Amino acid sequence: MGETLAVPSPLLAAQIAAEWEAVGANDHIQPTQMPLMRLSCTALDQTAHHMNNYRDQALRFVPTDTLCFWADPTRDEDRILYQRQEESWEKVHQRVEATVGQALATASGKTEGIFISSAGSSRGLPHPAAVLQYSQSFTKSLDAWHLTALNQLASEAKSFWLAWALLSDHDHEGQLFPSIQDAVDAFRLEEEVQIDQWGLVEGGHDYDRLNASVTVRAALLLRDALELERLQQLE
Repeated sequence: MGETLAVPSPLLAAQIAAEWEAVGANDHIQPTQMPLMRLSCTALDQTAHHMNNYRDQALRFVPTDTLCFWADPTRDEDRILYQRQEESWEKVHQRVEATVGQALATASGKTEGIFISSAGSSRGLPHPAAVLQYSQSFTKSLDAWHLTALNQLASEAKSFWLAWALLSDHDHEGQLFPSIQDAVDAFRLEEEVQIDQWGLVEGGHDYDRLNASVTVRAALLLRDALELERLQQLE
């Protein structure tokens, strides 16, 4: 869009340069293999000029957030999924409650989940007012770079709060997600449980895994590069 490719972190600049070098002078440019370049272009060309639109886009996931729809532990076919949800999501719920002072509203089982989802984004989950106010203030606190990362993560997970947790986890030494793979698994939890039960479809599930991994890892690299720059400026 004619903007100068100027990024707020030397580390991020080096990572983008590495993506270009990996492409090679004689190869065709493939944006899917340059995730940090794509994030940076989005931040510069789109997000920075349409901040309110990107805030609204992220907030649309709050009323029907995947993190808030739990499997029914009383049903045999749902118990494994529920256990995995507890392992991957419970700490995020606890972090939200500790930060906001109120717990996220949740739905349990397919019937309740379908009923709430069908109500549309104008209603959805009956979150406390404090939760809604915090989600709005959080998006307003972000610059274009962090807001771009938030949107990419939220779109991948269909979850505002998983995206929020991943972006803010650098302050807590990985307490929510001990490894990057744990974060990727949290984003793909239901699909991974289905793969465990029914098997992997080549050319489908494997590509979805790869795309989720690239999305999460790129956002983490962006987050960490920006955080390092912030810390260095404080020294």
